[in-house]
Amino acid sequence: MSLALTLRLRTLWALVVAALYAAVGLGGLAFAVHALGDPRLGPGAATFGGLPPLLVAGVMVPLHLALPWLPARPRTWTLTLVLLLLSAVGSCPPLAIPVLVGWLGSPARALHGR
Repeated sequence: MSLALTLRLRTLWALVVAALYAAVGLGGLAFAVHALGDPRLGPGAATFGGLPPLLVAGVMVPLHLALPWLPARPRTWTLTLVLLLLSAVGSCPPLAIPVLVGWLGSPARALHGR
């Protein structure tokens, strides 16, 4: 896979996964609002069920959105690798695995000083 294709797919993957995590965060927010309005659930359920998705989305969305614009350095390569591995296992395997194959190739590693 060429370097240009790998970088384009990485950008597409990062935007798609950021959108997925944003949807997870909105789901957590919707659950928390629902739980606070339901007397059977209350603040405990809102915190237990709504806070974790909001926290995960709050970390993962900015990371994925910033990823394509980070400078080509070894740390950027490692961060992208870790996020690709997480994505390949959980959130978006059909898109993450091809990007992962290109990311582990020599051109992408050389671009980032690896």
